[in-house]
Amino acid sequence: MLVMQEFYIHVIKFLQKYMVGIVFISVFIVMSGIGAIYYQVKDELPRIPKNLRYLNQQPPTEIYSRDGKVLKILGDRSYMTLDLISPHFQKAIIAVEDSTFYEHHGLDPVAILRAFYKNTVKGKTAQGGSTITQQLAKNLFFSFEKSYERKLKELLMAFQIESTFSKPEILEAYANQVYFGKGAYGINRASQTYFGKNPNELSLFQSAVLAAIPKSPNKVNPINNKEASVHRASYVLQRMVAEGYISEAERAEALKSELNLRTANTKQNPDSYFVDYVLNEMEEMYEKDFIHFGGLKIFTTLDSKMQQAAHDAAKHHIKFLESRMIKEAGQGNLEAAVATIDNQSGAIRVLLGGLDYSKSQFNRAVSSNRMPGSSFKPFVYMSAFENLGYHPGTVL
Repeated sequence: MLVMQEFYIHVIKFLQKYMVGIVFISVFIVMSGIGAIYYQVKDELPRIPKNLRYLNQQPPTEIYSRDGKVLKILGDRSYMTLDLISPHFQKAIIAVEDSTFYEHHGLDPVAILRAFYKNTVKGKTAQGGSTITQQLAKNLFFSFEKSYERKLKELLMAFQIESTFSKPEILEAYANQVYFGKGAYGINRASQTYFGKNPNELSLFQSAVLAAIPKSPNKVNPINNKEASVHRASYVLQRMVAEGYISEAERAEALKSELNLRTANTKQNPDSYFVDYVLNEMEEMYEKDFIHFGGLKIFTTLDSKMQQAAHDAAKHHIKFLESRMIKEAGQGNLEAAVATIDNQSGAIRVLLGGLDYSKSQFNRAVSSNRMPGSSFKPFVYMSAFENLGYHPGTVL
């Protein structure tokens, strides 16, 4: 027992004496390894632009109908310099996405270890460890496959970005790149989409709401789910308090303030259901980032004139039916769905999932599983006419 105690004492004294040297050697080995890897893959890395603002000059993806109408533009951004972005937002996004942004050099080892521990405990990817610089580096790539090789290249690019540009330049580029849901890329689009104001006019609460979105753009944006958005914004404000950006009193006051969301656009766009269908189909085949940032031109089979005619006819018929219905208490409004297929090519010419996309994004044309009922009878009768020699006067 005494021998073991003496052994441990000697080990502790050895570590205390040579700790600096051990740390230095470990860091040297790690940096040497990174240097060797960089030397091997440096020719495969994309070139960093002289100005990070060039990153926002990537052409947007455009979706067209068969008759040339632009149905949707994805990834369209307008650039805002840092002095035109609310300081509240700058502090909020750093607090929640990368609290050591001004200390690290592209990589936050503590955040990576914390994310690794939490993800291991939960058995799934529950938390990321990427810094703002790493997230920015990701958008330098035109290949969006998920692999360890790519993550390594992103890390090397992050080091390059940190050594080439200042922290304000990196933060400015990130704020103009990040996705905020509802088709809004960059802080200017997001500010206009959700609040109808310029980024330098954002309140503390509004800034926290926007900073909360990038973690899950579709689930926590205030249009899709206001309750989840406010809950996440409360966490962002807590992080701002923890980082010393605001006081507890300022946090409490912000949560009591009005969010003042922009009034929803009530203009009916019958093409939106079809656009959602196209994007869902493409995202099953390609990475979402590639679709939004690839500068693609997507040509579809939709006939925009037929689509508009179908929408007008559906509205007119539903209005006619509702004028003659006796509704029961609690009964909702009638809805409609239309799908028109070219019987020679199988191309979709019309796809209408509802009467008003701004009120309901549920696509009844493709997602509503219902029994076909009597609508299937014409196919049965036609088969009987062609194969059994039946005619409309045949008695069954």
